Amino acid sequence: MYPTFTVFYNQMTAKDKPFAIFYKLLSLIIPLFLIECWAEKKTGLTRWKKG
Repeated sequence: MYPTFTVFYNQMTAKDKPFAIFYKLLSLIIPLFLIECWAEKKTGLTRWKKG
């Protein structure tokens, strides 16, 4: 999923100024992060070992 978002992001920000680039980066990363956190809590697919 990340390579797809990288290509999409590069195409969206090809001719933008720095502030617009940063705003678009946040608008893509924050929802993706929240979805991943929710999915990790609900599915329990990640297990951490101590030590």
